[in-house]
Amino acid sequence: MRETGALWGESTSPWEVLQLRRTSLYAQTRERLPRLVANLGLMLHLEEVLQRLYDSEINVTITMLWDGGFNFAFASYMAFGEIGTPQDDFESLIKPEPRVTQSPWYNCGAASELAEAIHKAALQKFPESEYAKTYGRPN
Repeated sequence: MRETGALWGESTSPWEVLQLRRTSLYAQTRERLPRLVANLGLMLHLEEVLQRLYDSEINVTITMLWDGGFNFAFASYMAFGEIGTPQDDFESLIKPEPRVTQSPWYNCGAASELAEAIHKAALQKFPESEYAKTYGRPN
């Protein structure tokens, strides 16, 4: 028996229909997998972390370079004059100068790690904040 029609083409065997359905299901599952994992509480959504920081009045700036991963600091971009930039940190490796304070920049290598990295750094840097009190969770 063969199905016909615009959806399956001129003439498609049951085997081909099954393969098309499996491929479609695989593609849909693969696209939804990060959201499903996050819904199970195993992974944070970046948009949720950013909104929670915003609601808690904690500034964060995120930058990225194709070969350096993602950098973030708990500061407004308007404070770059005071805190420096990731480029300043890189230049300090080439021309070391004593730094009065620790660099405010954090780094992670992949976008999939960014939400968790920002969340953990916020809990560490602001342990008494509303963010930490509300969204801190035991490891």
